[in-house]
Amino acid sequence: MAFTLKSPSIDIGETPLENIFINNYMNLADEVQLKVYILGLSMAKNSDLRLGNQDIAAALNISIEKVKKAWLFWKQVGLVDFLEPENEEEYAFDISFISLREEYIKSNYLPKTSKNTERKRLLYDKDIKELFDAAEIIVNKPLSPDDRMKAIEWMTEFNISKELFLKALKITFHERSPQLPSLKYTKGILQNWHKNNVRTIKEAEAFEEDFIKKSDLYREVNARLLSRNTMPTKAQIKIIDSIVEKTKSTDILFRMVDICTLDLVYPTYKSLSALSKKLEKKYSLSDQGIDQYIEEKNYSIEVKNNKEKKASKQSQNFKQKTYQEMSKEDGIRAMKRNNPALKLDLKRSKLKDDK
Repeated sequence: MAFTLKSPSIDIGETPLENIFINNYMNLADEVQLKVYILGLSMAKNSDLRLGNQDIAAALNISIEKVKKAWLFWKQVGLVDFLEPENEEEYAFDISFISLREEYIKSNYLPKTSKNTERKRLLYDKDIKELFDAAEIIVNKPLSPDDRMKAIEWMTEFNISKELFLKALKITFHERSPQLPSLKYTKGILQNWHKNNVRTIKEAEAFEEDFIKKSDLYREVNARLLSRNTMPTKAQIKIIDSIVEKTKSTDILFRMVDICTLDLVYPTYKSLSALSKKLEKKYSLSDQGIDQYIEEKNYSIEVKNNKEKKASKQSQNFKQKTYQEMSKEDGIRAMKRNNPALKLDLKRSKLKDDK
């Protein structure tokens, strides 16, 4: 299926409707507002000064009040301009249609301050078309005007070469391929490179190799500690980096993670951080310190278990007399103590037994 445009053999006039209007504004208006805008645009295109709002109302079979309300809506949106009459009953005012393309270019492309000199240079660079052609091959789709402008802004802001920009695109859409690859992800890569003073393709490849190793580490810790195969948050990554920086060993980090998962039903990064502080303060952030921590912990558990066993044994050794081992009188007294409602006459019971 395809949409084609056949050139008319007879020209009877046309009213061009900009794509920006269709994509961004058409869904904002109701039926009356759309009809008023398109019919007014057609009248402006034909430059017929004899036509006005009364003619629009008659053509659409609506009241003149609805026509005025529609123009007020389009003025509020920013697509037309006119001088509102002082008299509310006055409807003969001139409508000026604003070029959407011109406003879009002014707001997105033309530099407004001297700080954007480099952006302006890049925008009119002879090689910029080749850059975007190569970028579209990488992302496998056309780049919108917004995307192109973002690319120029990022290259200027982060002082990134065209080659590094294309490399970041390849990482985003092919080499690393996150779940939802997007230019926003590309921007994050460029920010990291700028922050870490990455200026060449070789430096970028080395940086990304190190980043992948760290990412695998973060995911592994997250999987062991929280049973989640995802990247930790920035705060959680900070805890991991702090431990690795102090211990200079990922093995010690994973031993600490395993201790948290064994000791706690619901381990957290907070418990990992607390364990790190305890080891650093009382023992040491090393294998020896962890061994000492485990040894003392096991000893305290053993002492506690022995105390519980001893207490249990003492309670078992304490033996009370049963009713069979008591005299009849002692048994009745015990029963009355246990059950005050039970009232027996010991004397009468004794006499009856003597007979």
